[in-house]
Amino acid sequence: MIKKKEFIKFDQKIIKLKLLSIGNGTASRESEAFISQLIKDNNLDVDYAIISEAGASVYSASKLAKEEFPDYQVEERSAVSIARRLQDPLAELVKIEPKAISVGQYQHDIAQKQLEEQLDFVVEKAVNNVGVDINTASVSLLQYVAGLNSGVAKNIIKYRDENGKFTNRKEIMNVSKLGAKTYQQAIGFLRIPGANDPFDATAIHPENYQQAKKLLKLIDADASLLGTNEIADKLSNINKEEVMNELNIDNYTLDDIIDSFWYVIDNYLKHVYPLNSVLKFELINRKGKTTLRFSQKDFPLEVAVDFLIPFDPYYPRQVRIVDNKGRETIMLIDEYQLL
Repeated sequence: MIKKKEFIKFDQKIIKLKLLSIGNGTASRESEAFISQLIKDNNLDVDYAIISEAGASVYSASKLAKEEFPDYQVEERSAVSIARRLQDPLAELVKIEPKAISVGQYQHDIAQKQLEEQLDFVVEKAVNNVGVDINTASVSLLQYVAGLNSGVAKNIIKYRDENGKFTNRKEIMNVSKLGAKTYQQAIGFLRIPGANDPFDATAIHPENYQQAKKLLKLIDADASLLGTNEIADKLSNINKEEVMNELNIDNYTLDDIIDSFWYVIDNYLKHVYPLNSVLKFELINRKGKTTLRFSQKDFPLEVAVDFLIPFDPYYPRQVRIVDNKGRETIMLIDEYQLL
């Protein structure tokens, strides 16, 4: 058992722990009480969350787990799985066979093959809807991307391990056995947050980048504003017929581009965290670039999203986003206090 002093040293001096994932299994409440008291007594800048550990023990003894962590004990692999579920639940849960995950009261009363087929369909639909971060996705998750098989997925991981993170979508073409047709089919689902080109973090296919840039020009915006309310407001007022004629694109392509501008907000906050009607955002200078940090009252977690926008010292330190019956408005602190 880790003593308090040892835990603090481990936290502060070695890995600078910021977030703890606690499994909801045996002794989870006792563990939560211990961690909570430890944080309080030592004024630690650490948050924690209770995570479902269904199937973690099954994964820890699987062939895949042994391949991923050959030097880890079974208990350590299980702990990694629980922690990763907090980082990216979809990426981790696809590694576990359906019968080991609690998906319904009667899941054992139906044919397991049919259950597996339906769950695979749901996962594939989710992956193709939100995409995957190619710099963090596992082989198991990459296999659900349209056009990718097990061999290509493994080659992506191998390339990433040997060359570091992907910085742009063009670099993906260097992966062994990932041909032109596969690239064209899969690239729209492979995202690179923080890429050199902001469009590489969206669902917009590289073939449509020029149209997307023209659309931004039409609404007097640039790619650094992707995912912001400013662009959302401008897009809500466009005449689609005129834009389609101007850009020479069809309605499907235009809708695809517009939807991608919401990517940052929708995939980092909405439907991920329970949001209040008033959201707090801080603008932070991180190595000369702007980081937007979200937090809200009575909620233990914070979300920080890095942008390529150069940080300006004249930026406000904080803003509030107020949701008034579906209409979102960005306000400075002084404006908000006048409400």
